[in-house]
Amino acid sequence: MLLADDQEITRNPTNGGIGTVTVFDGSQWLPPQTMFLEAKIIPPSLSTAIVTLFWDINPPSVLDFNNLWIPPGATTLWPGNLGGDRVHYPGDMQARSVTTSATNGALRDFIIPSTDAAIKDGALFQFMFLLNDGAGHILPCAFPLNEANPASVQPFEFMLHAIVVQRGGVTITNNVIHPENGQMTFVNYTVSTSGPVTIIVFSLSGSIVNVLQNGTQSPGQYSVSWDGKNRGGRAVARGIYFIRVVGPGFDEFRKVLVVR
Repeated sequence: MLLADDQEITRNPTNGGIGTVTVFDGSQWLPPQTMFLEAKIIPPSLSTAIVTLFWDINPPSVLDFNNLWIPPGATTLWPGNLGGDRVHYPGDMQARSVTTSATNGALRDFIIPSTDAAIKDGALFQFMFLLNDGAGHILPCAFPLNEANPASVQPFEFMLHAIVVQRGGVTITNNVIHPENGQMTFVNYTVSTSGPVTIIVFSLSGSIVNVLQNGTQSPGQYSVSWDGKNRGGRAVARGIYFIRVVGPGFDEFRKVLVVR
């Protein structure tokens, strides 16, 4: 089990929102802010293993071992003469290592700070793990594109995309969606003063379709998603819909196009 999320955005507990990655094939993204990664070690025999996370940004396109780069300094961990990221040349970004920031049984938590200059808009974030069981056994862990083909392994990865703030501090992304394909639109907003916040989806005729948020929120960054469904959980008809976001100091409308 593996997940990554943004530490600065609060997602709606019911409807979710921007700032969580659960698929690590490069199709999902996070804002370039402080990130939290949590991994769960499944085999009980490795639940106490020492885990090191290695990460890199925009590594060269031609990599060792069919796109699986080797962490620098891994000669002391990895059996044989495979250590050192041999494709990284002087001037290129060197892979970094992070130790667990917390341990809770089989869970391992890691923090990637936004203060690192490499954490920026448009970057490809790649990482992998090395597990050391303390008995001389080292296990590298990466992402299998095809579980039936060990040669398809590559680093876990996702993109970093900055959120361009729109009018009133209310930003909508992916506002053309196909609900039956699982697509969602996301609303990101900033609350500067504690107060009630409501987010309601309306049809073109003005009828309420769904309520995404209704309650008091403290100052901070927030995000909520809409999956193109009504309050009964059914996908809405194709057409234009409006999301109204009302809070302390802002009252904004954003348009969503639902397609089939």
